[in-house]
Amino acid sequence: MFYKKRASIVVISLLLLGAIFTLGLSNNSLIENENLNPQSSLFKYPVTAGGVGWVAGNSLGDGYGIILHTTDGGSRWERQGSEGEIPDVDLATVSAVDVCNAWVVGGVSDGYGVILRTQDGGKSWTRQGDKDQIPEVGILAIHAVNNSIAWAAGGDVILLTKDGGATWNKQAQGLATGYGLFGVYASDANHVWVVGGCGDQSCQDEPGIILRSKNGGKTWKRTYHQKGELGGYLISVHGLDSKTVWTVGNDTVLHTTDGGKTWQDKTPAEGGGFYDWNGVFAVDNENIWFARDNDGIFKYDGSKWHTYPMPSDSGNEFYHLLRVSAIDPEKVWIVGFSPPNSGNIIHTETGDENWITQDPGLDTGFWGVSFVKPGICNPQNYYLPLAAVE
Repeated sequence: MFYKKRASIVVISLLLLGAIFTLGLSNNSLIENENLNPQSSLFKYPVTAGGVGWVAGNSLGDGYGIILHTTDGGSRWERQGSEGEIPDVDLATVSAVDVCNAWVVGGVSDGYGVILRTQDGGKSWTRQGDKDQIPEVGILAIHAVNNSIAWAAGGDVILLTKDGGATWNKQAQGLATGYGLFGVYASDANHVWVVGGCGDQSCQDEPGIILRSKNGGKTWKRTYHQKGELGGYLISVHGLDSKTVWTVGNDTVLHTTDGGKTWQDKTPAEGGGFYDWNGVFAVDNENIWFARDNDGIFKYDGSKWHTYPMPSDSGNEFYHLLRVSAIDPEKVWIVGFSPPNSGNIIHTETGDENWITQDPGLDTGFWGVSFVKPGICNPQNYYLPLAAVE
């Protein structure tokens, strides 16, 4: 649905270990220490059983955009940011690296697209770039490889940062002229995929576009995909590695296992005609999750499709389910909205039909979601994975 608005075991360094043990905290005391409460001056977040995640959505027009955050898998949500820190625009996509570091992107403010970053788990957010680096288009997609490298896309522009967002540089210039770019995925520092298509009635018979680089953006290969009367515009892309990638769009699910040399059409018969497949998240080869228009919750297990119903308390029907994120095969989150602007966050802990609705306390459309495994983020921006303290 974004096109209609035109709109990832962590190795702990010796430095980190030294910093922790300098504080006199053994592994056991780290778990039990009273400093693990949310108000601690030492650690921002406690160790939790659920995932840590962010959701972004439509502006409420109250002075700043919507970024929601949870540290307990979505049982509780809090709004982050403030007026003057986050522009009052629709925010489209989230990419979290760990519990400390995340990016959010969205619409145009002050003459250029919005790219926001946090390095302290959302305690503070900083806008990145300027008019010279970022064009006057909504930034619809972002994917961070690590704390330094992130890719963003919007309009017909691809952006890359290698310094954590201090500078952003345009990539593949001229290769997507006339198209809208809606999805980006990077498996590592070298391999990146960007997808899109036409986003208005004037060119809906145009094919979807797939751009790929194998050398960190130095050179690009462009391919097209055409399917059905509406061309087959592509909205989202995700994968497992540089060879195994999925992309989805209008009545379209495509899969490659050879780095894009060939594509297989995996669209299920129950895909639903002209419906948009808006989100895809590959956990592993047997758990690929999809979000689709008309309440579409799907999983592909490597050989067959599974369809799951919306939670009974989800409210309005015909939800445009837009994005999906997971931290393992069972724990999955999907966000979306029902017209005109009623949003929903739904979640499963079992990886099957047992979905529940999570109430964030705000009624607006939700566009982006990104979850990471639990951990600890302290004021020095050290990230400690949960496995290290168990």
